[in-house]
Amino acid sequence: MSADTRAGSPAGLPLPGAVLLLDAQCTLGEGATWCAKTSRFYWTDIEGARLGRYDPSDGRSTFWRMPERLATFALCADPH
Repeated sequence: MSADTRAGSPAGLPLPGAVLLLDAQCTLGEGATWCAKTSRFYWTDIEGARLGRYDPSDGRSTFWRMPERLATFALCADPH
């Protein structure tokens, strides 16, 4: 993440920048969750009926299709 100072920011404070790591093409992405055990990032695409996972160590993403829209999910003690 980078910092940027722009005119109009409060007291000239640096504003955080953002970097797109993965263009997941979600219709409605929600539930952004970091798993500390696996060091992977999970989210749901509600309208697309899929669960996504991103592994920052190798940049790979995985998607699982769900039988219907997935509004939420929870991580469990055993990630396997």
